[in-house]
Amino acid sequence: MLLSSILPGLNCDVSYYVQMNEQCHRSSLFFYGHHQKCPGVCVHVSGVDPGRTRQERINLDMQATQDNRKTILSSSRSGSAEWNENLRIYLRILKLLRPHWFITLCSVICVLLATAFSLVVPSLLGWVVDVGVGSGHSGSGRMSTLWLAAALILGFSILRGIFAYGQGYLSQAVSNLIAYDLRDMLYDHLQHLSFSFHDDSETGQLMSRMTSDIEAVRNFIPMGLIRGITALVTFIPILILLFRLDVNLALITFIAVPVMLILSADVVKRLRPLWLSVQNGVGELSTIMQESLTGVRVVKSFARENFEIHKYGEKNHELRELNMSAARL
Repeated sequence: MLLSSILPGLNCDVSYYVQMNEQCHRSSLFFYGHHQKCPGVCVHVSGVDPGRTRQERINLDMQATQDNRKTILSSSRSGSAEWNENLRIYLRILKLLRPHWFITLCSVICVLLATAFSLVVPSLLGWVVDVGVGSGHSGSGRMSTLWLAAALILGFSILRGIFAYGQGYLSQAVSNLIAYDLRDMLYDHLQHLSFSFHDDSETGQLMSRMTSDIEAVRNFIPMGLIRGITALVTFIPILILLFRLDVNLALITFIAVPVMLILSADVVKRLRPLWLSVQNGVGELSTIMQESLTGVRVVKSFARENFEIHKYGEKNHELRELNMSAARL
């Protein structure tokens, strides 16, 4: 089939080939110009496959997406192998904190101090109740003690707020520094990869890795790591205080802890493949948009606007359903 009959206005010799994408099984049509007036012309048209009907291409895209999702779901490992992989990923993220150790240390100190001051306030409130209800103090002595307790509670609350603000500000600063380093490292790495890698890789997937995946790592620092340290630092002193007050009540309180741990492990196990599917879906959606916008002139030449709109809408709907499934967990 001669493209000169399809595009008579193109004054150059044109050849084309169909490159099959192994991951999504989509056909991508490239036009290359070999003429002194248009050397190196490359127009990438997504979804144009002269050998298939429109419905066949839509069904092929949907089937490939379902197969990809099943592969991701079946590839999720259980037991010690999965935990070892998670631990390896966490250690790699923690290594990124090494160049910013001072700000990280200040953030952890703010976490410790904010937690300490928040634990002091309930003790002061208990002391206020004992002084107010007890009869061992006279009226004037009791009021002076209450005023002192109120001043201490106010002071400790202000200090807790200051260090909590420092925790939030410094954790966000560290996360943005790590995201900055990751973008530079990843972009530098992409520049030194071979031609074959860029020929086989989808631009949308690379863009997704540079944006949404790095943003997920950035959010892990304040939302995951720092909050995890805060929860641990808060849990241990509360555990000690409860056992000092009443052992039986403490044991009754912590009956629900094993149940919560089991439920949390089950949720994490089910969320991991879902979020992997979401990440891949974002990359595929970006690829569809990038390919359509890059070859928009040729898409309009073949009157493929409705096909591209339908394909983007199908992928967008699938991504929404994946996000909703993850939110329901």
